[in-house]
Amino acid sequence: MPDTVSTLCVAGDLVMHIPIINSCRTDDGYDFTGLFDEARPYYESADYAAACIETTFNGPPYSGFPQFCAPDQLAGDLKSVGLDLLSTASNHSLDTWFSGLTRTLDVLDGAGLDHVGTYRTQEERDEDNGIVVKEINGVSIAFLNFTYGTNGIPVDDTPYGLNVYTTDYMTY
Repeated sequence: MPDTVSTLCVAGDLVMHIPIINSCRTDDGYDFTGLFDEARPYYESADYAAACIETTFNGPPYSGFPQFCAPDQLAGDLKSVGLDLLSTASNHSLDTWFSGLTRTLDVLDGAGLDHVGTYRTQEERDEDNGIVVKEINGVSIAFLNFTYGTNGIPVDDTPYGLNVYTTDYMTY
């Protein structure tokens, strides 16, 4: 029996500071694909590619540190350069509050990107217990994503919205 092989590419944090966003502006919007010219061959040659997104997609005005919000075009461009999944639980998940978290998931869904770590409803989180399992070339791979906190933005009303690995950091 031949070996079962599944190739993954896992990238680090994608953080969209304002100078990066501005450098990708075009006459008719934004094009972020050039940022990934050197990484793209790795994403595209993998059976499945994942990265961590540390921004929200909540529409203009766009913002950088300390509360990130990037143009929706970034999501489609990430898909077009070969990414398949974005981990969305980070200290920046609530940078544009819970409405930004939910809109971010809508934008990722619209771009055809899988995501793990944040959820619109308790029911959505309960569907997979906060874990995404993908069958990749006959190999089951579980993706988990948790954060330590939210830079002081409270999650009290929506504790299901974000995978937090400890609540010790959430005491304010």
